[in-house]
Amino acid sequence: ELLASSMETVHAFARELRPAMLDHLGVHAALRSLVAGFTHRTNIAVELGTHPDLARIDGQRGEVLFRITQEALSNVAKHAHATKVKIEFSTTPTALVMTLADNGRAFAVEEKLAKRNGRLGLLGMQERVRLVHGTFAIDSVPGRGTRITTEIPFLPPAALPLHLEPERTSHEDDICIAR
Repeated sequence: ELLASSMETVHAFARELRPAMLDHLGVHAALRSLVAGFTHRTNIAVELGTHPDLARIDGQRGEVLFRITQEALSNVAKHAHATKVKIEFSTTPTALVMTLADNGRAFAVEEKLAKRNGRLGLLGMQERVRLVHGTFAIDSVPGRGTRITTEIPFLPPAALPLHLEPERTSHEDDICIAR
């Protein structure tokens, strides 16, 4: 029984590292599975929206959306004391925008980012989005919860015309902190 339990734990970790359905069924199906598992484990209600342009996000960009959602939900469960989360999608002419908002307690974004205490949470999300030339913003306000907005380009970074690639002179601008 112990061996079977240990094997199931290892398989669960493997599925979370790279869910096969992300490659086979697409981002939205993988997100639905992630949300269902999260809700089952935590009893926190999650409303997952959809958008026809989600089908345009695949490969590394799809994995980025999945990982951002995974980390954000993990943070909600550990820290937010939220009772619900809403995930919505919209588009700009060049990108898919995912907004993940909870009704939990807010946090001091600048303080968390400054600590850099060896945890990758917010910084890991920031780096993942940067690697696909996307944008990432956190808005956390007491009484209103936390909102994470991630914008992922439709085209892979190598295919982006030069005028669409974000100009970067430093990494200090990678996270937008809204108040």
